[in-house]
Amino acid sequence: MRKIKTIVLLMAIAIGAQADVTIDYSHFPDDQFRKYVTQRYDTNDDGVLSTREAALAVTIDLSETIAKNLKGIEYFKNLTKLDISESLVRDLDLSGNKELTYLNCTHSYISKLDLSNNEKLTELYCSRTYIDGLDLRNNRYLQKLDCSNCHLDYLIISGDSRDLSMVNCSRNSMTEAALELFISRLRVKVDGQLYVVQDVNTDYDYTMRDSNEFTKKLAAMVFAKGWTPYKGTYDENTGKSSWVAYTNDNYNYKADVNEDGTVDSADIVAVIKGMK
Repeated sequence: MRKIKTIVLLMAIAIGAQADVTIDYSHFPDDQFRKYVTQRYDTNDDGVLSTREAALAVTIDLSETIAKNLKGIEYFKNLTKLDISESLVRDLDLSGNKELTYLNCTHSYISKLDLSNNEKLTELYCSRTYIDGLDLRNNRYLQKLDCSNCHLDYLIISGDSRDLSMVNCSRNSMTEAALELFISRLRVKVDGQLYVVQDVNTDYDYTMRDSNEFTKKLAAMVFAKGWTPYKGTYDENTGKSSWVAYTNDNYNYKADVNEDGTVDSADIVAVIKGMK
């Protein structure tokens, strides 16, 4: 019995030793990130990120920094909020951060974003990145999503996202079919806001992104689910956006929504026929 207890104790010590990591290049190769971890979370200044120190870290803010590599973020298991907006980060692996609820990577160099392990995510802001597609089927608790000004060919959300009330997917390259798939998975939501089309007012040549193919059929689907589609204008010179709801007569029609949140095809057709 004593031998078994000794073995268990040694295993516990070994596990604890593995959890404590030296704050060095091998564990945190990015100078900016390593410096941040040292200053914020190495509370006893011993050059080691202990299990306890890592567990106490729930927020990491590297916005407007020159951080490029976030290797080492996997040690922060209790991380709930991450802000790397306007940074130089290109790759982001958050598979080990399952408690994450807020992510802002706006205006970074990220081209791929896998959030399949981040099921508790409620807010995602990833506009002005190089992401070409978003699969958010595992993020059923999402409430706010801004993926505008990217290179999205597709956007797939969870059909169970009952709390989702704001989506800005404007200024991407989604076809009518891609938008229809996205809209079909929206839950019925009173006063849900969908920012889907945005023009650019600028004196400069701005050819980075094409426009989404938002049609009357899609507008009917959006209205049928209680959401309001918005179109906007972005002034590159002032940096300001202005948005207006689709309130013209040809967008004032709504279809009847069934109790299960679906809309009969006949009702959609009737709405479209009522449009000019």
